[in-house]
Amino acid sequence: MNERKLIMKKALTEYEIQKRYFISIYLIIFALIVFSARFTYLQQIEWPITTPDSPSYFQLELWGNQRLYTVPAVFKLLGSHELIVIFNIILGVLAWTAIAHCMLKLVRDRKALFQTLSIMLLAALATSTPTFISDFYVMSESINISLSLLLFASVFRFHLNPTSRHLYLLVLTYTIWLVAKQAHLLTSIFTLAGLVALIFWKRKFLKNRIWHFAMAYLITFNTIIFFQLFEPTPTSLWNAVAVVYFIISRKASWIDWFYEQGWPRNYVSLDAYGNPNISEAISNSVNSEWLQSYGVSVFRDFLLHHPEYIAFGAFFLPIVGGLAFSWNETVGASFIFGSRWNNGDFPSIPANHLNYWWFDNASAFWKVILILVFFIIIFLILQRHSFSKSVFSSNSMFVYLMVVVVTLLRANFEWLVAPGDRQRIWPEHATLIRVCFLFIFLELLGKLHGSKKS
Repeated sequence: MNERKLIMKKALTEYEIQKRYFISIYLIIFALIVFSARFTYLQQIEWPITTPDSPSYFQLELWGNQRLYTVPAVFKLLGSHELIVIFNIILGVLAWTAIAHCMLKLVRDRKALFQTLSIMLLAALATSTPTFISDFYVMSESINISLSLLLFASVFRFHLNPTSRHLYLLVLTYTIWLVAKQAHLLTSIFTLAGLVALIFWKRKFLKNRIWHFAMAYLITFNTIIFFQLFEPTPTSLWNAVAVVYFIISRKASWIDWFYEQGWPRNYVSLDAYGNPNISEAISNSVNSEWLQSYGVSVFRDFLLHHPEYIAFGAFFLPIVGGLAFSWNETVGASFIFGSRWNNGDFPSIPANHLNYWWFDNASAFWKVILILVFFIIIFLILQRHSFSKSVFSSNSMFVYLMVVVVTLLRANFEWLVAPGDRQRIWPEHATLIRVCFLFIFLELLGKLHGSKKS
């Protein structure tokens, strides 16, 4: 009997070794494909690409500067613009490979063909232009996308195996992600709430002292970083003025509230072409002194006193009557037009045939949605009720959907506090949501396969 157990244990060990070997081969091939796509594009464009914001990423101060210290510290360490682009590419490849490893964990017990198709789907997303177009810029967007993917990977690992080691990895990844978020720290409150809920959910697998410490650290660290938002830095002030000009000024009651607080009525300067010059307004205009002294605090008070702006601004107001906003400026449109990341300003960046992941127009988006709805209806009709129930009771499915919800909340709020940056922040959110949808799709196929076998 003992000899039989030893044989079975040896066979199981050999099976695990073989599985790990194949996973390693898949990951190496995947990383090479993702790197090759970026290297190919690198040869087709003039790089590195700098913008008027690029110099601010080299101003390294611990507190109260235009940028938090994470990205400037990395850029100062690397020194040259070329090394920054190479760093962006390498970090991006590592982040996508981490996601690929999570996916292989998800499908490790499936057939080799299914594993190969799953990795091919992920590689198609990872090599579509919008997911890596920011790698060539001397800015933080590429780092933010990569860190969001790594944060998702750490959430996935902790969910599947809630050990102390994976909890420490989750906390460390979130810390780095948080201080790299620059001007959009306020939106991290949604991610913080999701992580605290996840740790509390998995607390029975952890020692009390560990999960108590982790939750206390996350909340305390978030609170400390929030104080950076009260500093009237050029970035925070620029965002506040841009929000008032591009969004709030379209609704009379909202803009009147600002005027009652003393906000200058001619707070936006215009350039020679009649376009708003917000940088001029906060630095050299007649109103700049008032804006620098009170602009951020007045804007913060507006958010506290107008919850309807936060709750409905980006989602429902454009749909219900469309009185204040254009649909193209909303969160919903960002996931339809995800491929238009500054392409108008930099036409030298080529597109590729994999951009169908990002829908170049609204017509293509709704065609895909209608097809998906049709198949979901057929799918639910053909399957037994027990299968549908098991899908929605899946813990992993719940985690993926919660990541999507948190990401949408962040996207909504970032649109409300930084409309001038929407072309740069949308790819981060859209990429993460597409990754979650891909994991949900594979989870559904796994449930379907299991129900057929039973």
